[in-house]
Amino acid sequence: VCLRSIRGIFLAFSVVICSLLGAFSVLGWFNFSMTSMTGILPQIIIAIGVADAVHILVVFRQGRGEGLEPLEATRYTLLKNFQPTLLTSISTSIGFFSFASSNLKSLATLGIVAGFSVLFAWLFTYFVLGPLLVLAPLPASRKEGRDSNREERIAKSFVRLLNRFKRPILIFFTLIAVLS
Repeated sequence: VCLRSIRGIFLAFSVVICSLLGAFSVLGWFNFSMTSMTGILPQIIIAIGVADAVHILVVFRQGRGEGLEPLEATRYTLLKNFQPTLLTSISTSIGFFSFASSNLKSLATLGIVAGFSVLFAWLFTYFVLGPLLVLAPLPASRKEGRDSNREERIAKSFVRLLNRFKRPILIFFTLIAVLS
């Protein structure tokens, strides 16, 4: 929906499909069995793969909207998102790999395979989605005057509200976290 393009959906799911294939390859390579616990792998991989791809696709569309050619927009988005997506993927995979110390074999298997899948999703985002953006680019984002101005006004007013009530919001959510 945010990409406003069927091609964007297919580009994002190219990352998901490749990551799924990588995950099931790890299952086979390590001779792990499929269990009810590892059955949730596709949902995890879809969430991670789509998140990685959407970061790239949104910035790509913004670059195209600013007049960049597909190759320039791809270079711009991959460079801009490189460190944040890499650090996020590494920390997420470490979190999943920590499941490997579990006494439950199926949970340990889930952690190992999901950890590799997160890294695969990042790799496929850069080495499959990146080239696909050059070969089959998304159209430049169209700024519809009234709608984009309305969204911008709403976003700016929300940020002003957050800035005005910064301290009470921080105290409120700190109390919620402590009570939780």
